[in-house]
Amino acid sequence: MSDQALDGWRDAALRLLFDGLIPLLPIEVRRALYRRGGPDRVLAEQLHEACGGMVA
Repeated sequence: MSDQALDGWRDAALRLLFDGLIPLLPIEVRRALYRRGGPDRVLAEQLHEACGGMVA
């Protein structure tokens, strides 16, 4: 997955969270965000907890 694609997933997830929704990102995307570290890792952890670990 390219950095641009991952940035798009991240930005879309943040927008949905801002709107009060819980985005369900594919597990591959959550894992890639986690591996990036920093704020992306925090986001990946928040998304994983928010969806109860559900895999899309």
